[in-house]
Amino acid sequence: MRFAPTSRPVLTLSLAASCLMSGCSWFDFLLPSSSYARMPVPATASAPGATRAQIIEAGGNPGSVWMVRNGTGVCYNYVLERGDHHRPYYVVFDRTGAVVRHGFNTCMDADRKGLLRMRDATAQ
Repeated sequence: MRFAPTSRPVLTLSLAASCLMSGCSWFDFLLPSSSYARMPVPATASAPGATRAQIIEAGGNPGSVWMVRNGTGVCYNYVLERGDHHRPYYVVFDRTGAVVRHGFNTCMDADRKGLLRMRDATAQ
């Protein structure tokens, strides 16, 4: 039986794809946000219908709180820790306590980038 020669890039890509699907931890250095995304706060925040109570249950009290400029919500700052590495994460809640935005940034930086702008539900 004779095997067809396979190019090195195809083998590397195949190994990388199978590792990503199986969850190899050594591959996390290439996609660091994917490993942080599986942590309790980001995983809870990305679930449909997530609430403030669920976020606090998953991550405890936030490191700090930021009021959304137009008064339509509040933003919680968390610091995700993985070994010696730290990554900021923010979660924005509307007036009812529902998660409306979240991401890998601080509330202040997200606000500067315009990510915290929300339409006021009563102004429709």
